[in-house]
Amino acid sequence: MSENLPGQVISQFELESIIGKGTQAVVYKAYQPTLNRWVAVKVLRPGYQDVMNRFEAEARVITRFQHPNIVDVYEFGQETGFAYVAMQYAVGGTLRDHLLHRPMDWRLVLKLIIPIGAALHYAHSHGIIHGDVKPSNVLLPQQDWPLLADFGLPRITKIAGSTSQEDTVIIGTPAYMAPEQVANKKIDTRTDMYALGIMLFEMVTGRLPFEYTDPAKLIAAHTSESVPSPLELNRDCPPALEDAILTATKISPGDRFSDMRAMVKALRAVSSSTTRLDPKRLARVRTRTISDTTPIPPTKASSEQPKLLLPHANC
Repeated sequence: MSENLPGQVISQFELESIIGKGTQAVVYKAYQPTLNRWVAVKVLRPGYQDVMNRFEAEARVITRFQHPNIVDVYEFGQETGFAYVAMQYAVGGTLRDHLLHRPMDWRLVLKLIIPIGAALHYAHSHGIIHGDVKPSNVLLPQQDWPLLADFGLPRITKIAGSTSQEDTVIIGTPAYMAPEQVANKKIDTRTDMYALGIMLFEMVTGRLPFEYTDPAKLIAAHTSESVPSPLELNRDCPPALEDAILTATKISPGDRFSDMRAMVKALRAVSSSTTRLDPKRLARVRTRTISDTTPIPPTKASSEQPKLLLPHANC
């Protein structure tokens, strides 16, 4: 079993302890004695061995990535019956560890989200759709240095020499899944944009936009309900930032930003501006104000819910 490997060696990596678990894989902290460094090793669960060809194809692309906000992938392969990928180890945990169910300062939010948006644009330009953008997939080696991780989902839009059109499955986290992702429709780069917009909403307001505990109701909300106004939950949110969040999370992909570059451009404009609250928008939030020091009750919809597996059309 992929969860009973501490103390074993895969390739040149000595597995020490489990640092993460997901539907597809288990992630270990491991030691690489040849280079005297710690790494993270993701081991695919046995039930997902059938996606290994897609897993390896994507890994080949990602190992060539050179971006300061994408986790480095060192090695991948199969050994002793296990499919694995070895990658950069981050000692600072994930963004999820730093979310405290209260609004974050919007300036700090943008310092973390803009680099992740740029990383997604870089991946998209190389034919990769992440498919599971969420706080626990953002590593923080340093407080102000985010790294996008876990490109392990089979979300390859194009690979040189590949003509395969085989069906696969949707694997995602309900709180962050785009409407087209849960509705069994074709996904594209704007699917990642929607998830990033949900992350932005959560960081700015301290809660998720939809608070259903039932996963079925939660994913239905993504297809039928508009994301609430961030400004009504946090009056310190700049209007231009609210506009960016609401645009990125439109139900129809055609109503969102044209691509991740456009979204990043809009966020950079907010970051460089000294936006003041529009009096007309202020009137909308007189009945509910939340200060930076007022905790918000934890959202009922945990972002750590199990991933859903649904059949979907070819990407």
